[in-house]
Amino acid sequence: MATPALVRPVEDLLAYGLTLTDVAPATGLCRQVVREIDRERLACLYTRPTPDGRREPSPPAARSRLLGADEFKLHDGHRHATVVPDLESGHVLWLARGKRRSALEGFFDLAGDEWMGGVEAVACDMDSDHERAFRERCPHVAVVFDRFHLVRNPNENVIGEARKDLRRELVKAGDQEGARRLKRTKYPLMASRPTREQWERRETGPRGPSEKRASLFCGEAGPRWQAGPESAVRYRELVASNELLFAADLVKDTLPLAYESHDPRRMRELIEHAAGIRHGTGDRHFAWFARLLESHMDGICAHALHPVTSGKVEGANNMIKTLRRKHYGLPDDEYLFLKIMDASRKKQRW
Repeated sequence: MATPALVRPVEDLLAYGLTLTDVAPATGLCRQVVREIDRERLACLYTRPTPDGRREPSPPAARSRLLGADEFKLHDGHRHATVVPDLESGHVLWLARGKRRSALEGFFDLAGDEWMGGVEAVACDMDSDHERAFRERCPHVAVVFDRFHLVRNPNENVIGEARKDLRRELVKAGDQEGARRLKRTKYPLMASRPTREQWERRETGPRGPSEKRASLFCGEAGPRWQAGPESAVRYRELVASNELLFAADLVKDTLPLAYESHDPRRMRELIEHAAGIRHGTGDRHFAWFARLLESHMDGICAHALHPVTSGKVEGANNMIKTLRRKHYGLPDDEYLFLKIMDASRKKQRW
């Protein structure tokens, strides 16, 4: 084992962000010894001893108003873990194996009812387990469904799939010209109104600037593709020629308008209007999204009073992925959780 005189500089290097593989050859220690030093350092920071001699996670040191809840892939084979960050500071407050409701019960017990009493809202995706856990244990906490997930669903699972169905129907009916017009229209159909307005203000055509792009290894590259006014014109033509795409356009404009409202009643009216448009199309993909809106109405409309997003949660997930790549994988779950909690606080420390 390393002497105390060597442990301190090793801890300093690890706290600075160096990996085990970096520190081991620099100090002449084996990687396993460096990992044990790091584990002890992190355990002192983020855990506390129990009466029976074990250690357990330390409760949150500061109050939190806004929380996030999400899961991330822990190992292959559909094994996941739950992460709970503070949406204001970005600090990861809790990590646990699994993504079921039980994964959050340990956090509620650790934080305590008094601490949870100061939490106002939690942002999460439309995971029923997370929603149910907060509603049953902490009914005063507003569960807010993230706007990004709500917008991504109609784009990927509704508009994209409906476009494929339309194209197949046109090909089956022998309308090759109509099917050709729908080809390569996925991203124009998914574009928001502000994006299309930017296209119209551009002076270049759909193929973008004509100048060549220089390439370090391959000489001259082709022109960079850039959407222009023609793309916006093509979008309007598609919407005008198809009732299904026209309905999708109405809903895409209604959802952002709903999320700009700070009145829960007004927001509910707009969301219900969007769901009614979806039902009226008769398309199975649109009907699925309408049922999604109706079954998660309370969590969606909670955004009017608590305009929070899962941005910090997605940032924590990206940080976890980067951390694991940097360390070439961390198979020890407890050590990984300690490294995640430390990495989420490192920005304020340096």
